Amino acid sequence: MQKAMPIDRSQIREAARAAAEKPLNIGVSIVFVDDKTIRQVNEEFLGHDNATDVIAFDYRDSEGETPFEEENAEIVISVERAIREAKRRRQPIARELLLYVIHGVLHLTGYDDLQKDAARIMRKQQLRVLNSISHLWKESETKQ
Repeated sequence: MQKAMPIDRSQIREAARAAAEKPLNIGVSIVFVDDKTIRQVNEEFLGHDNATDVIAFDYRDSEGETPFEEENAEIVISVERAIREAKRRRQPIARELLLYVIHGVLHLTGYDDLQKDAARIMRKQQLRVLNSISHLWKESETKQ
């Protein structure tokens, strides 16, 4: 998957920090996978038998404790989905990937997209954050 990735770790970190608004103070692992893998994750952990763009797991309990030493959360992103969606929307792939990072972090900060009104609020926040870091995907376009 790394070959298909037009973004680097520093860009991913910057997008995640921008989405969080304030420090999360947790370890977050961001994993880039193919459609087959994200479909397996979606089926195994959420009971949905389909590929999706991004899945976020928050391992903290109600007191903020976690059984893991370093990672308290994980974001799984489908690179294949990002590539398809970017082409469909006529957007840079880096923009789509960073959108998925933002989406995952917003879930970890409490945003939800299951209800219509909540989804609208989340989309608005995603676009606000994405626009605030537009230099990141524009940077990536010039490197390719």
